[in-house]
Amino acid sequence: MSREERERVADQQLLGIPSLQEFASRSDNGAREPDGHLDFSVVVPMTGEAVADALRTFGRAFAESGVSVGMGALTSFHPRTLTFISSFPTMRDDAAANRKSREGYLRAVQLAAERGWGQYRVHAAFMDLAASSYDFGGGALGRFHATLKDALDPNGVLAAGRYGIWPKHLRRP
Repeated sequence: MSREERERVADQQLLGIPSLQEFASRSDNGAREPDGHLDFSVVVPMTGEAVADALRTFGRAFAESGVSVGMGALTSFHPRTLTFISSFPTMRDDAAANRKSREGYLRAVQLAAERGWGQYRVHAAFMDLAASSYDFGGGALGRFHATLKDALDPNGVLAAGRYGIWPKHLRRP
């Protein structure tokens, strides 16, 4: 690859050339870059079958969403699981693009839940959805969290709704 060709590559990091471009909100050539993102991080079992299924499932879903989803990383925080990390771009001044990203994100969370894969981290707008996907035992974990919330924070003033755990007076039936 010639020097001229390398200079035309928008993301120099892909070529192993260090830069701070990752942190810029606009590129040098004037192209629009995302202003933010919806972080999608799902935990799958550390098996070849599960990893291949996750790659197929989310690859297909991301392609169908029509959104240029950042395929971040596959990483392991635990020897029996793999965390599949990616991000849906958002633009502060493009409601249509953001709607498309949110729809794609919602679909990805739903696909993960259907397969029994939990969320490592989820955007605040989708915490209730992610929490509801932990439905083993008829939602036993959610009831346990609610019981702890009521006992430790009876007035519901600490992080109300965070991680889908709502105080009694704000809980949906």
